[in-house]
Amino acid sequence: MSKKERRSYDKSFKLMAVELHRSGKAAVTVAKDLGIDVGMLRRWTREFIVHDSRSFPGQGKQGLTPEQKEIQTLKKALHEAEMENRIKKGSEHFLQGRQQIFRFIKKDHQAEFDVEKMCKLFKVSRSGYYAWCTRKPSKLSMDRQMLCKGVEDIYHKSKGRYGSPKIVAELRSMGLHASRPRVAKIMKDKGLRSIIRGKFKVCTTDSNHKLEVSANILNREFTATAPSEKWVSDLTYIRTKKDGFT
Repeated sequence: MSKKERRSYDKSFKLMAVELHRSGKAAVTVAKDLGIDVGMLRRWTREFIVHDSRSFPGQGKQGLTPEQKEIQTLKKALHEAEMENRIKKGSEHFLQGRQQIFRFIKKDHQAEFDVEKMCKLFKVSRSGYYAWCTRKPSKLSMDRQMLCKGVEDIYHKSKGRYGSPKIVAELRSMGLHASRPRVAKIMKDKGLRSIIRGKFKVCTTDSNHKLEVSANILNREFTATAPSEKWVSDLTYIRTKKDGFT
């Protein structure tokens, strides 16, 4: 029987777990969300209460000389500065709400940068971020996702011709109710704009040619003294699905 591999956790993970526990969440719930033993979580919490920021020192390393410590400090500061500059390339997130910041951290940079550093840089709590990661979507959020999907489906099905009024009508026929301004905002956020086509104008006369022009025999004298004395005709334009008006 093979020996079970023991998992190890760094200091930032332990501090995050303790913060979640001390924020009012039950230890069992936090442990289940993070996939750790509840007894371990309680032990970490007790250690933090006693030692505060000096908690979880790890195994320790052989003492360094003052010169080595200074070099290590400078390297760490340089690394943090480089990391902050790379994170700040997405500087628009500084002007957004917590939800957008959390999505930025999770989807774009969690695997690349330290979570604690990003939370500090964006001025959001680490425990709040991890709580957001484990939180189930609210009914309001799920309804909005369904509405956004409906708007996109109808827009693409109409080949980009439908604007917000027609999309609202289509949504209502599907049982989804939303105001026109709300649908317009969703379309704006997703970069969806209806294709505006000019109205078809009938053009019966084209004088820009060098062909022979027939004489105007009738000259708008429509009064006839006998049957079949004067004949007139008309042009009819029919809208077709393939070629437009023909």
